[in-house]
Amino acid sequence: MKKSTKALLIAAFCCGLIGLSFCLASFFFGINERTMTGVIQEGRVQLDEKLGWFRNIGTDLTKSEDESTEFSEEYANVTELDLDLGDTACILIPYDGARWKVKGSLLPTGFKCEQDGTKLKIKSKKSTWNFWKFGNETASLEIYIPERELLEEMKIDVGTGELTVEDGVIRCKKLEVDCGVGNSSLRMDIREEMKIDCGVGEVDVTLVGKSTDFDYNLQCGVGEVVIDGESYGSIGAEKKVSHDAEKEIRIDCGVGSVSVEFEEEDVQ
Repeated sequence: MKKSTKALLIAAFCCGLIGLSFCLASFFFGINERTMTGVIQEGRVQLDEKLGWFRNIGTDLTKSEDESTEFSEEYANVTELDLDLGDTACILIPYDGARWKVKGSLLPTGFKCEQDGTKLKIKSKKSTWNFWKFGNETASLEIYIPERELLEEMKIDVGTGELTVEDGVIRCKKLEVDCGVGNSSLRMDIREEMKIDCGVGEVDVTLVGKSTDFDYNLQCGVGEVVIDGESYGSIGAEKKVSHDAEKEIRIDCGVGSVSVEFEEEDVQ
């Protein structure tokens, strides 16, 4: 994560706390129902005239978002994954098979899944944004990955969504995770490098091997990084740990939290 981005996230977090304080103060000491009624009746707030166009925009967006997508396809000869989740809940499922399977429901109209050579590109983002639709069912995506394959690279952008690995371990040379305000829970066998960029979300990773199999390059804002039970979280902390290892963990954590644990399991 760039230093400027980290600074903006920290500033946004602080502004959010200030804004919440003002909202609470307004609730306890602010305007009441009778006062608001008088304001509207006196014409000081012309809701119908001033906000009618805004309401119409919301109606148009609602119509466009009512169209959701169901998806089911299979792919072969995939060695790389580029996954952009948006606010989709995604499950990665290692299984005893030879082909990749991608299945989804309630997917946004902007959903795309295509194979470019040996790279599978999946993007699950809304083509339009609807301010009126809160609390609706979340888009879901299942990706079945052949468990015997060693992937060259995985790039994952979680956004505001949720990502989990179910019942197994994914083997990969290089893993890159960018988590905005979403949540990720992964079980991986990393052979070369793992990069995690965490904004205000939460990332939990279980790695095959021992903590000494990796060198660490860590940066942390106001969040927390925990590796093998040891916390590295403090404001502006930067830490490098060398085990003279051939593999590396790079973590940049802004306001959220990153946890890395290890399990000694031989995955062939």
